[in-house]
Amino acid sequence: MRWASALSLQPRAAAAFDEAASALEQQLEGSPPDLLLAFVSPDHASACEYIAALAARRFARALVVGAARRFARALVVGCTAGGVIGGAREAEEGPSFSLTAGVLPGAVLSGFRVDPTSRLHPVAGPPGRSAAGRPPQPAPKLLLLADPFSLDVPGFIEEIDRAYPGAPKFGGLASGGQGSRENRLFIGGEVHRTGGVGVVLSGDVAVDTLIAQGCRPIGEPMLVTRCQQALLQELDGRPALLVLSELYHSVDARDRELMQQSVSRGSSAAPITTRASSRSSSGRRPWVASSATARSGPSEVRPSSTATRARSRSSGSRAVGTRLPGEAR
Repeated sequence: MRWASALSLQPRAAAAFDEAASALEQQLEGSPPDLLLAFVSPDHASACEYIAALAARRFARALVVGAARRFARALVVGCTAGGVIGGAREAEEGPSFSLTAGVLPGAVLSGFRVDPTSRLHPVAGPPGRSAAGRPPQPAPKLLLLADPFSLDVPGFIEEIDRAYPGAPKFGGLASGGQGSRENRLFIGGEVHRTGGVGVVLSGDVAVDTLIAQGCRPIGEPMLVTRCQQALLQELDGRPALLVLSELYHSVDARDRELMQQSVSRGSSAAPITTRASSRSSSGRRPWVASSATARSGPSEVRPSSTATRARSRSSGSRAVGTRLPGEAR
C-alpha cells in the first residue's frame, strides 16, 4: 500500500492537473494508483468534467486477465473546496488543485452516487458489494463527500448507520460555493452539483478514522472553570493567559512559531469527567484549543467543559478524516 499527494497553484486547470499528476507519478515510482482523490478550489469548478476526463486517461493501469491485457482506470472521486491541501501544503486563496493517490493492492473499490431525492444511486455497484458481485462484508468502509445545500447529510448518515452498523465512515462536505448548485462533486467520469458521492472500500484494506483539522495536540487536558460567552478566562482555576503562556514556553521553537499564528477551538463529542469535586461537570462537551487560524466567528464557551490539549498546526497534516498508512496518530 502506497500513498502520494501533490498540490498545484497553477491558474489553468490543465496545467494544474499536469503539475500535480507529474508529482504523483514521481512519488509512486511507476505504481499505478487504484484510488485518486481530487480537490479543487472554486476557480477550477467549471473545469471538473475536463479534470475527470484527464484523470481517466492518465491514470489507467494495465491488468492481465487470462491471456488478455486490458486497462482499468483509477477510481476518481472529489469535490470543490474552500481550502485545498496536498503535498503537506494548504491553499486558502486563489486557484488551487490537489491530487492524492492510493495504491491499494487487495482492496475492492466501488463508487456510488447519492441523489438528494431518492438517496443511494450506485455507480459501480451497491454499497458493500463489489463490482464483481461478491457478497458484502459485515462492515464496509465508506468515503463520503456531500453538498450541504442539497443533501440532508445527518439524515443520510443515519441511514448508513442503520444499513451498516459499525461501518467506519470518513469524508467531508464540498465547499467554496455560496449557494445551491455552486459546488461540484465528481465520481468516476460523472460530475454533479447536488447530493453526494462516495466510495465503498472492502477487501484487504483497513480504515482508522479520526478528526483532522490540520492541527496536532500539545499540552495536557484542561478544565474551563471560568468564561464569559466567547471569552475564556480560566483553565483549571488559573488565568487562561497565564496557562497558555506557560504552555508556550514549554514547547519547542517550532511549536512556539506555530502557536503565534492564532488559537482556535472546537468541541468534542465525548462526555467529560472533572478532576476536582468542587467543579462538578455539567455534562457539556469538551473543547479543543488550537494554534491554527480560526475560520469561523467566536462561539460560546461553557463553564465545566473540558479544554483538551492545545493543538499546533502541523506542516505535514492532511484534511482527510482517516489515518494514512505510516502516519503517526
